[in-house]
Amino acid sequence: MNFVWYLIWFVVAVGLLVTVHEFGHFWVARRLGFKVLRFSIGFGRPLLTRVAGADRVEYVVAAVPLGGYVKLLDEREGPVEPRDLPRSFTHRPPWQRILVLLAGPLFNILFAVLVLWAMLWVNGVTEVRAKVGDVTTGSIAARAGLAAGDRIVAIDSVPVNDFRQIVDYISARPGERVNIDYRRGGATHSVQVTVASEEAAGRRIGRIRVQQPAGVTYPPDMLLHTELGVSGALARAGGEAWNMTMLQARLFWRMVLGRVSLKNLSGPLSIAEFAGDSAEAGVASFMSFLVLISLSLGFLNLLPIPILDGGQILFQLVEWLKGSPLSDRAQALGQQVGIALLIVLMGVALYNDIARQFG
Repeated sequence: MNFVWYLIWFVVAVGLLVTVHEFGHFWVARRLGFKVLRFSIGFGRPLLTRVAGADRVEYVVAAVPLGGYVKLLDEREGPVEPRDLPRSFTHRPPWQRILVLLAGPLFNILFAVLVLWAMLWVNGVTEVRAKVGDVTTGSIAARAGLAAGDRIVAIDSVPVNDFRQIVDYISARPGERVNIDYRRGGATHSVQVTVASEEAAGRRIGRIRVQQPAGVTYPPDMLLHTELGVSGALARAGGEAWNMTMLQARLFWRMVLGRVSLKNLSGPLSIAEFAGDSAEAGVASFMSFLVLISLSLGFLNLLPIPILDGGQILFQLVEWLKGSPLSDRAQALGQQVGIALLIVLMGVALYNDIARQFG
């Protein structure tokens, strides 16, 4: 796969997701009565400009497609006519400013949920049945008598239909004793096992060492396909988006605490590679990539770093609580700290990218 291919799909992904993000700010600001001056897709020299609406909003497509922005009326950035002051950013109530700032990340999360919903509604879900494919010699499962081909039907009387449910249930119970019901040769058996407690990615998880076979094509009797209706697909999409976002949050927090290596951070080179590879694999794969990156963009922008939406929300909350804005000096200091943190994070991520290329 060549560099141009990766670059094209990186630009497509970033351009689309940043547009979704900025449209969230734009749409909510307009609905709440803020005066919007410009909605730009991209940075740098304008390639296309259109002025429309009663507010004469500038809609711009700029030369550098790796970003975008929404410019709101703000007397801190220039003179404002007295009749427009009530619609400037700093003259709107803090709760409205917070909603505008929240809208960008939330639109990224909503975009991911809608894409997942459409994919699940159209394609349904195909999962591996709760059938044992491999039991590691000497493992807890082996000592309990479980063998390849056994179909696990319930754990602690909770029915399980696919292998993921087994993993989720066991992982959440390190060191606990569980009862496993399984079928073999038409007969149902029951066995009690004590779940092993192991450390993975900085936390304790449960394992019994029952595995799916790696690198094989599953026969039809091991696969379970479920068609989902509109509401079922939406509920599943929301659940999967929540789980992915929480996983990112836990991983980031463990990095902050030093429990997970910063080598897990990926930068633009890795993201471009993922974008190109997923596009090569097909539409479904690329859409899944967009879901993951959109959720990441939403989560990262909610972090309380002053230069990001989350940091600006923190400033507005402080103003709301104390009844007056933070001093210009405090806000400037916060911005400088935020920029420094982002530079460090981006530097580490880029270093990881380069190390992976040579590793």
